Amino acid sequence: MKLPEKLTNLTPYIPSENKYRIKLDANENAETIPERIRLRAAQMIASADLNRYPDAACDALRRKAGAYFGIPAENLGVGCGSDELLSVLVNNFVEKGGKVLVTEFDFSMYKFYAEVSGCEAIVLPRNDKLGIDADLLIETARREQPGMILFSNPGNPNGQGLKADVVRRIVTECDCLVVVDEAYMDFWRESVLADVGKYENLIVLRTCSKALGLAGVRCGFIAATETIIGYFNAVRSPYNMNMLTQMLAAAAFDEPDELRRMTELCVARADSLRLMARGLAAAHPNLVEYIHTVTNFVLIRPFDAEYCYKKLLERGICVRHLGKFLRISAGTDAENSEVIRALDELMTQREDEQ
Repeated sequence: MKLPEKLTNLTPYIPSENKYRIKLDANENAETIPERIRLRAAQMIASADLNRYPDAACDALRRKAGAYFGIPAENLGVGCGSDELLSVLVNNFVEKGGKVLVTEFDFSMYKFYAEVSGCEAIVLPRNDKLGIDADLLIETARREQPGMILFSNPGNPNGQGLKADVVRRIVTECDCLVVVDEAYMDFWRESVLADVGKYENLIVLRTCSKALGLAGVRCGFIAATETIIGYFNAVRSPYNMNMLTQMLAAAAFDEPDELRRMTELCVARADSLRLMARGLAAAHPNLVEYIHTVTNFVLIRPFDAEYCYKKLLERGICVRHLGKFLRISAGTDAENSEVIRALDELMTQREDEQ
């Protein structure tokens, strides 16, 4: 039996499943949702008719999420995390054999979904500061004529952000769908979410997995014009969001002030981690470079990223190894201090050896 080359040639995304004492590799919120939200969700689930199919339209969830995000429910669709949304979009909103324009050092699943869907992934290089050159992107889009442009803002794992007016320029000057993954926008404040009704080619993705502390629930949102949302609902699975996820996420959106508190705490911890990482680089300028980020993680380029990564694992600390970089998610204050202290000891040891 011969399988398609797009299956046999692909490199799968393999999440870390090992258990570590300190886990700072997945950009999760170190804070979990409070007990009262859990109890409300448990009460909803206890009275639910689990023998029935869930609400296919996710009406209650979309209304509550729309109120939280500040956009009409009619402009929202729901998926099993941003991953399902990306898969549906690339597989159905780009012609077979078409092109998807992505950027290098961005979320690896963009290129993955494009190639699995049978599209050609055009990879735009980033500038020397790991940012997106808007002029180069627009020029490349005009030359390559992609069916979709797809990038994260702020970026993961690069940690860089594009101002909202720059994103709007890309949307208006490119004659194709522009999908902006705003999974980390709670940490940047340059969202174009409110603009989804103004531009027929703009699609914005949001997730509950980062600042909102619901990574285990797997709930993401697509925001776009009602026309785009209508097409999205036509091609997604009829019951793509199970009843339990809808209830738990809805219970969380019933507590907007609590979600904002969790976000603010995550922002404060990320700011603290950035301050410590900057201090680490200042103390060891010949061994580690600090790259400023606007996300809930920091990015550093140590003297030997693989060596440092393995040494951290030996201490029960897991961060993300990305070639010559280490990406460190913001954890609790104690976790942040410990990972920076461990790195400082590695740098000091290397200095002593030189």
